Amino acid sequence: MCKMRLIPGIVDREHDYVELLYGDTERLGLCSLVPVAVVAPGQGDCFVVQFTIDVDNLSAELIGMLEEVQAELEYYLINKHEADPWVYTVYHCGAANNWYSRVHWVYRSRPCSPSRQ
Repeated sequence: MCKMRLIPGIVDREHDYVELLYGDTERLGLCSLVPVAVVAPGQGDCFVVQFTIDVDNLSAELIGMLEEVQAELEYYLINKHEADPWVYTVYHCGAANNWYSRVHWVYRSRPCSPSRQ
């Protein structure tokens, strides 16, 4: 079995990626969700993770968000041991249980380019 890993880096948003949002949708609604990170497949057996909050100036609340997001990244992409973790991640984005957590995974597919005629 390959050793999957998470590496910090810049996620190219011109390609498919997943955005991780944080918040309680039942209590506060969708508009209150905080973008915390984006993740995409990297080279080989790794995933590139880019945090979208300022990790150098964190309040206690943001530290908690960051810890929960990091734990979910590790669980779904590393510890779950799926045959194809990226395919499972995209599936999880559309699963109902994704919205019962405080960490919400949203699949962002590459924008369609206009067809050439």
